[in-house]
Amino acid sequence: MPEIPEAFSTRVQVTYISRDSLGALASPEVTSLEEIYYYKDKGLARRDFVPDPNHDTDIKNWLGLDPVKAIYDFNTGVLYITNVLTGKCTTTYIPLGDRFDAVGQHMYIEIAEPEEIFRMQSEGKQYKGSHFIRDIETDVFAGKYFDEHENASYIKETYIATNGWHEDADDMLEYGVPIKHVLFPEQMSGELVENITEYHFFKFRAAPPHLMAFDVSNCIETIDHKEYAIILRMSDDEKIILYKYKALFQESAQYYLTEITQVFSALRIQRVQLRQLSLSDVRATLAFTLVGKATLRTNTPIGQPGASLKDATNNLRAFIDRNQFSLKFTPPKQDRDDKP
Repeated sequence: MPEIPEAFSTRVQVTYISRDSLGALASPEVTSLEEIYYYKDKGLARRDFVPDPNHDTDIKNWLGLDPVKAIYDFNTGVLYITNVLTGKCTTTYIPLGDRFDAVGQHMYIEIAEPEEIFRMQSEGKQYKGSHFIRDIETDVFAGKYFDEHENASYIKETYIATNGWHEDADDMLEYGVPIKHVLFPEQMSGELVENITEYHFFKFRAAPPHLMAFDVSNCIETIDHKEYAIILRMSDDEKIILYKYKALFQESAQYYLTEITQVFSALRIQRVQLRQLSLSDVRATLAFTLVGKATLRTNTPIGQPGASLKDATNNLRAFIDRNQFSLKFTPPKQDRDDKP
């Protein structure tokens, strides 16, 4: 089965169905919609969803049952959860065994593979032919899967686009786009009810999400932080290019600032803006907020790697004092105007 790309965004419809041994519904179907952003290389993930009152009890107690945005920072082990309606944010640790936590890791937090997140691991799967889902031709793969956390076995079917959206990472690898995934619990002797879980994938985009998708600027008011502005020296032509590709430049600067301040996570650099210094002074200025380590909602000390706010500030100032602070930005290549 083709691998799912290691950086993507998608909208997922999850449906839970319970049927009795005669095929009749044993309980009403429950359907939920989620927005998923995933970037394994950067250790970042995001899930927009409505909390389940039976499973998401902590979120229910902290933020209620309004839609939430949960941003996972596996670089530091911090989970930022924001109530979309009120904007209220709470920070906690990423719990072991979370949906985005790797199943095989029991001693420390590690971002899960895409197949683990949706429980579509390909071990033991075999090709079963083709089938049309939502008028999309798909290749069907099926096999058994043992869920370690639930201590249960499932029969699973995964539908991957056949002639749809594929992207070559290099000359050897081809990534597949999931269209549908179904989990059937393996029937036990005398069991009268089977629970079926269906995942439908919409608007699947196999490209790295922008850092803005993981913005946690509304969460930093309760965390120590400092705001900075650095005046950039550049020619008028360079300034025109930077403002043309402003969003890309700001993202590049965010990664660069993460490296030189040694904060370990790009989410500790927030509110990055390229702007002019003032109405009367048009010099290009890079403004940003340097964020300290988050205070987590837990009684257990959770170590967060990376420099403290004080050390990060000293690292930044030392870089500037040594005249080592410089930004190199290469704009994306454009097609020729005469290209057909």
